[in-house]
Amino acid sequence: MLSTPRVQLGRLARLAAATLLAASALGVAPTGAAAKERPFPPPRDLTFYGRGWGHGVGMSQYGARGRALVGQTTAQILAHYYAGTTLGQRSPTTVVRVLVMTGFAATPAKPATVTGRGGMWTIDGVAGTFPADARLTLAPTSAGATTWTLKVIASTGSVLKTATVSTAVIVRPASSASFLELTSKASTANQYRGYLRIRLTTTVMVVNHVGLDLYLRGVVPAEMPSSWPAEALKAQAIAARSYAVNHLHPSTGTYDVYAAFDLLKGDGTWVHRTTGFVTDVRVEAARRTRLDGLINMGPGSERHVEFLGSSLEPDPGTPGPAGS
Repeated sequence: MLSTPRVQLGRLARLAAATLLAASALGVAPTGAAAKERPFPPPRDLTFYGRGWGHGVGMSQYGARGRALVGQTTAQILAHYYAGTTLGQRSPTTVVRVLVMTGFAATPAKPATVTGRGGMWTIDGVAGTFPADARLTLAPTSAGATTWTLKVIASTGSVLKTATVSTAVIVRPASSASFLELTSKASTANQYRGYLRIRLTTTVMVVNHVGLDLYLRGVVPAEMPSSWPAEALKAQAIAARSYAVNHLHPSTGTYDVYAAFDLLKGDGTWVHRTTGFVTDVRVEAARRTRLDGLINMGPGSERHVEFLGSSLEPDPGTPGPAGS
């Protein structure tokens, strides 16, 4: 009679041990005495290390850098971040419309101002070619008016042209050495390749019309330092190109993309530019990437690509003139 309870207790002990093991395997924390015997207590603190900032969507710049440092190619880096895509091509002269200023309330004392730099420049519908360092000013004819007084003023102060305009003014560089400075922007990054379309209502909107690969000259050095590996820089160029192409809608609206860095800075300053060039040969190689330069989901369909992932470090190089 006494042996039966012993047998039953042994079975119960084995059953309890099995239950405890099963609970441990399933991640269920044991209680009571068993909890006190846990051999590996969890750490008091758990620290994650990372760097960079941004919205965290799309390609991580630091991640692309790390992958390039261990020998991955541009295609391998892009395949990791944009799974299920293929690489394609798009003409480097495809025009991108970049919103660079909006809601500027000009006055006669503080007109909207564009200055031609590096060479000659013109205004659509206005006779003449204007010299480097001459400036265009636009001010409303009266408070709240939608008609504007246009002046072109030489660097010496003499007035070269005066007109009354409305709706829009288009300013273009007249040579490959010329570029346009949006002087009304209180920024060191206010110079642009391509042309500027100035939309006039009761305020001023300015849109930079620029070729796709000229656009990349401003984006890539703002996203990655020129000292980073070439494969990472090429991946950045392709991701940025694909982002822009995905947002093109040339027959509708007034712009395709905008200077996103302005929103990220949040202090009212503008940092987007398209005249920035990079001196490092590896960045130059990335800028010249043509073949397999676009991320596609399929024939004729560019994948939606977010590329402001984790790094907005400025290029350590010094910006130079357009066309460099």
